[in-house]
Amino acid sequence: MMLRVLHDLRVPCAIERNSRDERLLVLENGSRIEGVSLELRRSAAGAAVDFAIVDEATYIDGDAWHRAVAPPLMDRNGGALLISSFEGE
Repeated sequence: MMLRVLHDLRVPCAIERNSRDERLLVLENGSRIEGVSLELRRSAAGAAVDFAIVDEATYIDGDAWHRAVAPPLMDRNGGALLISSFEGE
């Protein structure tokens, strides 16, 4: 979806990888947009993050947030957008 939005906005990408194992966009200014899954928390570990978009946030547990999402954000004082369909009462 991000690739389609960038193409629609005519934002040039230097690198586009969209496979089952890797989702990576690198813009010409060096910005990186990387898709990771929290199903395998190790795939989410890595460098500091300026901004994270967490889709279906209601399905991640607190441990995943505290071990995989929050630490890379704290390294850069980053922000997060949590989006999800409603679950619960």
